Amino acid sequence: MSEEEDKATIMVVDDTPANLKLLDSMLRPRGYRVQVFPRGDLALEAAAKNHPDLILLDVSMPVMDGYEVCRRLKADEALRDIPVLFISAWQDMADKAKALAAGGVDYITKPFQFEEVYARVQVQLEVSGRRHELRVALETLHGIRPALEAILADVEAAGTNDTLRAADALRQLISRLDGTEKKPALDS
Repeated sequence: MSEEEDKATIMVVDDTPANLKLLDSMLRPRGYRVQVFPRGDLALEAAAKNHPDLILLDVSMPVMDGYEVCRRLKADEALRDIPVLFISAWQDMADKAKALAAGGVDYITKPFQFEEVYARVQVQLEVSGRRHELRVALETLHGIRPALEAILADVEAAGTNDTLRAADALRQLISRLDGTEKKPALDS
């Protein structure tokens, strides 16, 4: 993978060209690939083609506001895990709550303070990366379940006390994978 491919892609959606330029000039020197869009519908179309790692999304835009853009992102299974940070001059708690209810993970008020934007972006990219790692680990664990069940069948067939204890341990492990953990049948 090239160094360019390793950089996070941040999509910035704002109907004010000066804000697009400012955020681009803040983020690009920090090593991010930045995509800018003046409208939510254009951003949705682009996100569907090339999933960004994070979206900075203005609340107040013509045609489709940021809340609706976020709701549509979160309704799309392929896009729902992309973190959305709302950006707005609105500082009312009700607006912030509405942004979070629409699926946003954070809210940054204008005028932008670069260190705040950078810190919030970094945190959300880190959280998103950890969430992805966890999802991969869980998929791997669920993938080994058939092998564990085959081993369990062999161990149970042996029928000795030691193998029955091992069978109980395997049964517990399998139930943990399912989220239905049960107490072992035998006491040690």
